[in-house]
Amino acid sequence: MRSFKHSWLVSLCIIMVMLLPACGSDTGTSGSTPTTGAATTAATDTPAAAGGAATDTPAASGAATDTPAAAGAATDTPAAAAAGPTNTVEPTPVSLGDPNTAKTTVTIWHSWASDYLGPKQAVFAAYVKAHPDVAIKLLNVSDIGTKVQNAVPAGVGPDIIAWVDDQIGTNVLVGVIDPLDGKAGITKDYLTKTYPKVAADAVTFNDQIYALPETLEAITLIYNKALITEDKIPKNTTDMKKAMADFNAANSGKYFMVWDPNNAYSNAPWWYGAGGQYVDNEGNAHLDSPEGLETANYMRSLQGLMPKDINNDTADALFNDGKAAIELTGPWRIAALKKANMDFGLAKIPAIDFGKKGPAAPFVGVKALMLAHGSKNADVAADVIKFYTSAEQLQSMAKATGEVPAATTAAAALSSDPVVKGFGDQAVDGVPLPNTPYMGALWDPAAKMYSALWSGTEDVQKVVTAAQAAATASLAKMK
Repeated sequence: MRSFKHSWLVSLCIIMVMLLPACGSDTGTSGSTPTTGAATTAATDTPAAAGGAATDTPAASGAATDTPAAAGAATDTPAAAAAGPTNTVEPTPVSLGDPNTAKTTVTIWHSWASDYLGPKQAVFAAYVKAHPDVAIKLLNVSDIGTKVQNAVPAGVGPDIIAWVDDQIGTNVLVGVIDPLDGKAGITKDYLTKTYPKVAADAVTFNDQIYALPETLEAITLIYNKALITEDKIPKNTTDMKKAMADFNAANSGKYFMVWDPNNAYSNAPWWYGAGGQYVDNEGNAHLDSPEGLETANYMRSLQGLMPKDINNDTADALFNDGKAAIELTGPWRIAALKKANMDFGLAKIPAIDFGKKGPAAPFVGVKALMLAHGSKNADVAADVIKFYTSAEQLQSMAKATGEVPAATTAAAALSSDPVVKGFGDQAVDGVPLPNTPYMGALWDPAAKMYSALWSGTEDVQKVVTAAQAAATASLAKMK
């Protein structure tokens, strides 16, 4: 690490990092996660969602989240773009405690905005109150993915990065974050006792702990109670297909269920629930696995049961206008539905009865706190991370923000909230938004595959084979 002897030079470097774009590098844009919204069927390879640089969307009761932001298969980040503008000017840093008298100042880079910042800031204020020798500086950083990959190697990065699990693999490999194992009593045993498996797996990479989980975000079924009752929600995919056909036939101009069938994020529940996988940690694509082929055939069999040109925007509009009984979507939709005074409910995605069969398994974006490489305050920073992500603090925050807390006991304590419970129950059946850097090579081939399955006529086997070849070629460039 480069050592700076003069504080004014450190400050200058920080300012430059914050204001200027990356120097000759585009690897850290914001996350390799998908976005679920404005209808682009071709994904981009940008890192984010649920991604690293997504911003928090105040989804009404706060149920929005920070999710797939860019490398996905659509364009509306579940959490970033869903509700409200992103910051174009860096906000003034928030200082907690007195850095002049504190022995240690821990700097945290984040992208929390609006209604989210206050409850989170309160947790850090509680830590400082209990540890008067520690000061905490919170800095809202736009394009956080790019900036940490420039700042950390230069020795002017933060101590803690508030990010999303899909950023872990890439940033471990480029040396931006360090493992937490053994610091502040953080062990695998602590991890598995405090958080559900999906959250523990999300923050583990190469058998080491690189973050502690804060919140979980997954898609599930939201239904309009004016159009359908809970007992009519199908329990498996066979029943779902029949219900779609029957409802559509009986209700001209309306649809039983809608979502964007053109991207890897929205379709993960079927693919992974059937036992399939997009890519493994060794960089091998599995689009043409037997389970993948069965899922592809099921997707093709749904043609005609939703509009041919459907995407996230049209799915939202159909549901908003009472022309769809169910939408498969995420917590970023809650704000608009509450504002519209819709009487809605949440239900789990139908179980998969093809492939290896099992519960639907959506991608789960896990917001988390990570330890930046080279932190001069690593032990204190780890203690701050552990305090912030404890069950007590996550429960307190979730009451104010409406997010799904990652800690098991915190989620249980909020089970009376139907939104938190609905998304939380679905998340525990899901799989972590892949934290391997290889996932970045899959978004585009998978999106093109799904688009061809939904709106094309080419033989399913040929579509899958072509997607596998494209993914393998993309992966080879990363090795």
